[in-house]
Amino acid sequence: PASKVLEGAGAGVVSAPALGRRWWGAQGLGSHADGRPCRVSDVHDLADAQVCVTFSPGWETLGLSHELTALAQGARRARGFGDFWQHCLVAEGAVDLAIDAVGVMPYDLAAVKVIVEEAGGRFTDRHGNATREQWFDWVEAETGRELTEFFDAWLMGETTPRAG
Repeated sequence: PASKVLEGAGAGVVSAPALGRRWWGAQGLGSHADGRPCRVSDVHDLADAQVCVTFSPGWETLGLSHELTALAQGARRARGFGDFWQHCLVAEGAVDLAIDAVGVMPYDLAAVKVIVEEAGGRFTDRHGNATREQWFDWVEAETGRELTEFFDAWLMGETTPRAG
């Protein structure tokens, strides 16, 4: 299955020639951006977080568009750098939480997953699982245990983002 792409990826490279940037990571060797080591930020509170969100029609299908908007509004700052870039920014510590589109494919995520995790971040599907059997509904890359716990509670309907 496609999830094996993510489970078996021990190294990942993202090259963005138009940005003049390259990120890479390997299990046990850390992650790097343009030759510099990457480390996720130490932000622990949504009110202090920079959040990147990729809105897609799938969010409405899941009935979560309103909640996703509230989450973005509860952050210090919300932007929409989609695709690989938002996850690479998490790895660099420039973004604290990245939420991808519903329906993103495992082969789109294999490289950034390794890069984020090797920078100290967490990379999961919307259910908090590291991988899914066949598809990712969407992906989050995040930093900080408290931010992780908040996000998991939000997904379970146990908390609501407060306005930033």
